[in-house]
Amino acid sequence: SSHFGPSISGVPSGLALRGWRSLLGSMASQGEDEDLAGEGDQPTPGLRGPAHRSGGPRGAASLVCWLCGLSGALPTTWMGHMLHSYCWNAVRCHNRLLKSDAEKEADREHRVQHEEEWKSEVLPLVTEGDASRVADDLALARREIVQRSQFQEQAEIDDDLLMPKTRFINHMKFWENYDTDSASESFERRLEVSDSDHEDARGRKQVRVADNTRLRTARGKRTTTSRRSHDEPRDRGRDRDRPRGARQDRERERGRESRGRERDGPRAAGRKRERGSGGRDDELSRDRERSLSRATRASGRSSVAGGGRRAREPAATSTPARKAVKREPGEAPTKPLACAKATAAEFLKAKDDLTKKIDEQIKTATDKKSIDCRLKQSLEKLTDEQKVELKKQADASEWRAAWASKVQELREIKSNLTSASRSQCEEFDKKIGIIVDELSVKAAAGEEILEASNFMVSRTKEDARKTSMALRYQRTKMAAKLVIGGYGNRFAKLVSEKVQDMEPADFTNPETIDYDKVMRWTSDGEHGKKLQENIQDYQLKSIGNLEQKATNLLNTVQSNNWGGAMAKLDQGADVDASFLPGEPLYVHELGACAWLSVLTKHSWRFGPGAFPLPGVGGFVTSHGDEGTLMLMLPIAPFVDCGLVALADAHMFLETDSGVELASKHCFVLPLNAGDTMWVPFGVLCLPVHAPDEANRGIKTIKNEAFFWHLPSFSVSLQKKMTDKTVTAIETFNEAYLTRMQGVPVWQARAAAYRQFSTAARA
Repeated sequence: SSHFGPSISGVPSGLALRGWRSLLGSMASQGEDEDLAGEGDQPTPGLRGPAHRSGGPRGAASLVCWLCGLSGALPTTWMGHMLHSYCWNAVRCHNRLLKSDAEKEADREHRVQHEEEWKSEVLPLVTEGDASRVADDLALARREIVQRSQFQEQAEIDDDLLMPKTRFINHMKFWENYDTDSASESFERRLEVSDSDHEDARGRKQVRVADNTRLRTARGKRTTTSRRSHDEPRDRGRDRDRPRGARQDRERERGRESRGRERDGPRAAGRKRERGSGGRDDELSRDRERSLSRATRASGRSSVAGGGRRAREPAATSTPARKAVKREPGEAPTKPLACAKATAAEFLKAKDDLTKKIDEQIKTATDKKSIDCRLKQSLEKLTDEQKVELKKQADASEWRAAWASKVQELREIKSNLTSASRSQCEEFDKKIGIIVDELSVKAAAGEEILEASNFMVSRTKEDARKTSMALRYQRTKMAAKLVIGGYGNRFAKLVSEKVQDMEPADFTNPETIDYDKVMRWTSDGEHGKKLQENIQDYQLKSIGNLEQKATNLLNTVQSNNWGGAMAKLDQGADVDASFLPGEPLYVHELGACAWLSVLTKHSWRFGPGAFPLPGVGGFVTSHGDEGTLMLMLPIAPFVDCGLVALADAHMFLETDSGVELASKHCFVLPLNAGDTMWVPFGVLCLPVHAPDEANRGIKTIKNEAFFWHLPSFSVSLQKKMTDKTVTAIETFNEAYLTRMQGVPVWQARAAAYRQFSTAARA
């Protein structure tokens, strides 16, 4: 369906309103009888066009017409609304009064937004059957048409900004990439040339700066009102828009127009003769007048147009022709002051353009995307050996120095440009072109150097990737073997990561002795060498042969396929334990003796049966030529987090909390041959033996490893722990000693530990 335009603002008089209401009532009653009879849909004769007319619903008597609100036969459907045939004819009549597409669009919006008002404008046009509409109603409908049309206008606006010196400098620095000095000089030059009289409220001189061109768009609704008389000639183009199927209606309308002209009489004919014989003749006459008027203005003289009319005279205010200035031969042409100022302005603008060109070249040569900056970043990633290898191909340092010298030349030209004359500016322009060409050549050479450097960097990354893959394979392999040896899956993975990430230097050969921390001494250090001498002296004065004990332990483990074993080393009366810190007790008693432990590779060794008296401080040293690893677990964080019994550490270390705590607090240290380690009070020590792994800092090749442990029953060091930590350690050791009380080897150790615990709590 078509879209129609503005609403008819005419309102019917009281008499006419009563007339069409009574008429509609009578027609609706007739329609109701036909509807009750159940007749089929009867399309309105001659109504063929864009609206949907036939096939509309013919429901019960409760259906009413959308326009008049009365019931009856509703054969026509328009825009989804059911209409009487005569109401549909009124709508068509209303739509014929709309000329342009803008009027039709505005009328459609008016109908959607103000439906009842639109209906009141169309209802006066309702007629019965083929009767002619009242001339007064048509005249009222045609008299005033409100055009509600959308409009959108665009205009390009060129503005200038007035700025004092401070704002001008900030503006040029931000938008034009000027520096402070160049912007200040540009302001002074502009002020001299423009001789500006513009001042701000504070009396400061201002200069004009061209602003960006703005595209201004205006949108909205434009409402205009036009009045047309009843006799105004109808637009012929409207007949072309009329549906072809409405031929009978056109003939009927033309008949009414001819009858109206006859009724007008001689006076109307006289008015028509004054206006001309028709709209087409008037347009031709006006076209002739306009063409003759243009021809007269072009020739500069008046002429008579066809039809006896005289063309318009040229306007008196037209611009006179410019007079030629006579100049004697050899006389130099005069140059007005305005021309001189324009030349100076052009020179200053040329300087500004040259300055901007230099700034752009410097920025291109020094920004982050420049070849120099990219080459610098690539060189920083090379090792010293790679830099030497690159220098054999091309000297990157020499190239960067030459590049920097060219950039410095550009900066010097820029500094000299302010006071330069016209000829000097021309020389500077040529020199800038030469420097730019040289930079282009050097950029090509720099790209080759950068390509070689990037290749070396990529090779380094590839080597690092291969190393990372090898380490990951080692971690996975070690974790799998630890799981077979009794470790949990998550804790085994964590131990393998800690082995690769260990930093023994933080604990090795400390300058300050602090027995509250883990310490490690090597045999090449002064303090470590002295400790080794004291330990060897202690071992020699002990009862029994240490090497024989080690042999017996190894045979027992191998024959029984155990993961490890321990044996006590009885001490004699002559042993010297003065190297133990904290004034230890029971030095010469049987329960305070040292123990020798052995463990097989990848086996889980945890608790008093794997490490003598866990949680009690003491010295640990390796025995033999094989080394091993020592995993340190501080007890206090685990106990504070909710680990009630240390015996449940194996399961706790598989939980999220356990893995998080172990990852944060535990660490691994190597214990090689000749090394001595101090394990403080409140730290669990888990020996880890992985001889077939390429572990950092570990020198071992055998499947078994031995370590020697001597506890320190120091009350002063024991009291530094919290009560919760002490209770957890005592409970852990006491439970194992109670279980092993029938074994003679543990009886003396149980007596000494219980005596020590009682003394520490006193």
